[in-house]
Amino acid sequence: MGNALSPRIDSAQKSGILQLSGLKLTKLPDDAKNLVNIRCLDLSSNRFELIKPWIGRLHSLKVLNVENNKIKCFPTELCHLTKLETLNANQNALTSLTPPGTVANFGNLQNLRFVYLSKNHLTVFPAELCCPSIPINVLDLSDNQISLIPSCVSVLQAIEINLNHNLISVVAKSIAECPRLKVLRLERNKLVLDEFPTELLTNSQVSLICVEGNRFEMRDFYSLPGYSQYMDRFTAMKKKTT
Repeated sequence: MGNALSPRIDSAQKSGILQLSGLKLTKLPDDAKNLVNIRCLDLSSNRFELIKPWIGRLHSLKVLNVENNKIKCFPTELCHLTKLETLNANQNALTSLTPPGTVANFGNLQNLRFVYLSKNHLTVFPAELCCPSIPINVLDLSDNQISLIPSCVSVLQAIEINLNHNLISVVAKSIAECPRLKVLRLERNKLVLDEFPTELLTNSQVSLICVEGNRFEMRDFYSLPGYSQYMDRFTAMKKKTT
């Protein structure tokens, strides 16, 4: 396979894009280590179980697509990719972002805007991403087994958080303090009405909250204190987008 990939490696030297999608690969060819100037690495739909630490050498990388593999975690060297803007790791076997017990400075990822971690095996909210220096726009954690949104979420910079189809039963009140949060998706979880933080309705910037399919009737949700304030924000948002 190494020789067969040589034309792709050569092309990537010129284009800055290494496209290795759907090739049944289990590891990257050694020649890829020298592509320190590539901007986009597409490894989607292969058979990778791990990403080697040398990924951290690709300092110009802006897009890393490893969707539809078998990756369980990333090396801590992922945090060396300071120009990274998009991380797509949907449909893997992630149980954590980095190996348990390791220390990784995700605060270095000061250009990271789109993080897609849907359809993995995450049971804990990735607190590593709750950092003021990471300018995330979209964080997709749908279709995992996360049960709790922790208090550290208050410093998460995300504009949209998608936690649909998880096991969420507890949401920290501090989520209302998220400085840029506009859209929160919590459909098909295990929330009961008493555990829903009404601060999201009364004292936040969130203008779209999706909570259908939890352990309460929507008519009861509509009766919560602050729902009218939330609807004012929702209506204003709709007017801006139409």
